Amino acid sequence: MRRMTTVGGSVLLAVAGQRAMAESQKAAPPPAVIAGYVYRDSGFALADAEVGVALNPDDKPAAGLKPKWRSTTNSRGEFSLRLPPGPARYTVIVKAEGYRSQDKTVSVMADDRIDLNFILDPAARP
Repeated sequence: MRRMTTVGGSVLLAVAGQRAMAESQKAAPPPAVIAGYVYRDSGFALADAEVGVALNPDDKPAAGLKPKWRSTTNSRGEFSLRLPPGPARYTVIVKAEGYRSQDKTVSVMADDRIDLNFILDPAARP
């Protein structure tokens, strides 16, 4: 009889654990995503460009912002960043050595996916 109680208790714990896990998965909303491509002015992909995203509810100039989320483009110039679900305004800042930086401000609602493309011009040579 004691063995049956232990098994019953184990089943009860397993069911409670599964229920708690299911509730925690339901509670976490999907992230917002900002993704896209970075190209050179020639139209070719720009690998290893730095992509930063800063929360910007006041539309401040990008120069004064410090990105909280960061990524680097892959060999095809692609990037993707997961952000907390909105609503929120973000400024996306792209930098690469030898190129002028560029930024864009976007609004995200809930779990939106925002696709952006950047074409960076070469930096002026001294």
